[in-house]
Amino acid sequence: MLGIAPLRGWGNSSRFVQVENLFEELDCRIRRRLRCLIRRQWKRPYTRARNLIARRLTARAWQSATNGRGPRWNAGASHLSEAVKESFFCALGLVSLLDQHRGFRKRYMNRRATERFRLLPPTRSHRL
Repeated sequence: MLGIAPLRGWGNSSRFVQVENLFEELDCRIRRRLRCLIRRQWKRPYTRARNLIARRLTARAWQSATNGRGPRWNAGASHLSEAVKESFFCALGLVSLLDQHRGFRKRYMNRRATERFRLLPPTRSHRL
């Protein structure tokens, strides 16, 4: 599998961080690195073109398969980002650190709000 447990554990341990840009950047880097690994598995240009066409990238498939650039450059290029989208990684079970962080923050804020209401003294209705 993709090694999801370390990602989930790392996101869990840093759930109180206030900066969401960090998680967004990490998600982008992780997906780019995985795209790089996928691109390295497609060794021959014909295999690259065939897989890009299978992923509905028909217009630029042969051009991007034979562009002569390495897997790291192609991992950040728009053609591979369109071919291997974020939904592909979600279907494989990759955890998004940003979504996990937002879920933690939402649960934490909801818990704090309920604790605040429990600490308030009960109100008395004044009758005239």
